[in-house]
Amino acid sequence: MKVGKMAKRLLSLAAAGVAVTSTLLFTSAPEASAVTWKYTMHTDDGDPGGKIQFQPNGDWVRVCDIESDGWKVWGSVGVSKGTGDLDVLWRGGNGNCMTHHYNLPEKKLYFEVCLQHYESGPLKYCDTSVWTNHNS
Repeated sequence: MKVGKMAKRLLSLAAAGVAVTSTLLFTSAPEASAVTWKYTMHTDDGDPGGKIQFQPNGDWVRVCDIESDGWKVWGSVGVSKGTGDLDVLWRGGNGNCMTHHYNLPEKKLYFEVCLQHYESGPLKYCDTSVWTNHNS
């Protein structure tokens, strides 16, 4: 079967359109692993077992259990100190991280990170900080 010039041109344009659309779909949202963290805070134990990180540009928050020691990491984000009213994040043991993308208010936010040894045990080794959410 012979394909004419017009048909070849239309096929080329269609292929180019698919390539552009695919590129836009797969590059429009940054991966959490590509985030550069502006703020980082660790738990207050002698050998920190957990951390919370924040990037205002994009409203990314990450809680990491940085030691595989049986303790869980607990993190919170709030508009008032100690409230965790925007979110409370848990990360089980084994040195893993949990990353969230939010739409946080553009103001001072309160972050807290703690360790917890048992499901119902008290929070220990907590550290708190105020970080301003502003895109820069």
